Amino acid sequence: MPTCNKFDSTFVHRQWQDVERLYEQELKESVGPLIGHSSDGDSRRRKVMVQLATSTVGDRFEPISQDHGFVFSCGKQVTETGYVIHDLCDQDYIHNHKRLLNPLDHANRILMMVNYLVHMNHIQLVYDVLPISAHGLGLGNINHRDRQNWRSA
Repeated sequence: MPTCNKFDSTFVHRQWQDVERLYEQELKESVGPLIGHSSDGDSRRRKVMVQLATSTVGDRFEPISQDHGFVFSCGKQVTETGYVIHDLCDQDYIHNHKRLLNPLDHANRILMMVNYLVHMNHIQLVYDVLPISAHGLGLGNINHRDRQNWRSA
């Protein structure tokens, strides 16, 4: 993609369709089916990903109910020998973990875990009160200054 950022979710969807068409034409025979696309968190890619993941067209497999706050599903195409998964969209797991961790630093952002609000002070309390063997946290997890600390996430 060009770095001009002058594209939208429609462009991304057409791009993914082109990739799928070329994949079917050139790679499917030797590699196997194209399962889905990933998103790096860019809002335009995420929009297409969520549209595909929440589609009600066709047979869908949804192992985690949307009631739990996550959108995860895929298309399931039944074949003579079983089924083929398609439209499985995911984000890089480190990106997702950072998305859960970073709001903890800001009192005006809310992170809900079940019915509880969570803030970095709560993580600090766990670190201070419980033994390290119970939580596995290090000082770098508490003094959360490096936004690119993937290990901390």
